[in-house]
Amino acid sequence: MRTKRLVPPLVLGLVCAAGAQAANGENTVTDASYMKTAFEKFRGHVADCSKRHEYDPAKPPKIGKHALAPDERDWRLCYYEGVEAHLIPNSNWPEKYRELIGLDRHLTNKIVMKRATRAERDAVVGELIMTIELQEAERAAAAAEDSGPKFQPDSLQQRVIDDVRSF
Repeated sequence: MRTKRLVPPLVLGLVCAAGAQAANGENTVTDASYMKTAFEKFRGHVADCSKRHEYDPAKPPKIGKHALAPDERDWRLCYYEGVEAHLIPNSNWPEKYRELIGLDRHLTNKIVMKRATRAERDAVVGELIMTIELQEAERAAAAAEDSGPKFQPDSLQQRVIDDVRSF
């Protein structure tokens, strides 16, 4: 069963949250996490990539399913540099970001060789991005839980807790 694209190309492409989301300044689930500053810097980097290479993954040109847009490969290289500079050093899962870059490169090459389509790349890479976002969100939730105030019941609350536990 095929799923509809949840995010635009390449941010399907990377996390990373995320190419077109980053270029558009949209929030991802990781924004509230320990990586907030890294994602802000990454978004700025991606916006610079889009200006420099005149390619916006949120507005891909109408091209064949086995073709890359003009300057798309240069944009992707710039995007990978942003992931390596801003996300990998700040993540607890740098290997996942490296895997994402490798997967995107591999599938992009397969598109050029007409062995994969843009939609196939977007679906596969998008799945890995969602996995990374989930891991980052879980890490952020765990960090927030660890840093929050601990519940200290008063004597009446403690008796109720003890009564419930006795069942």
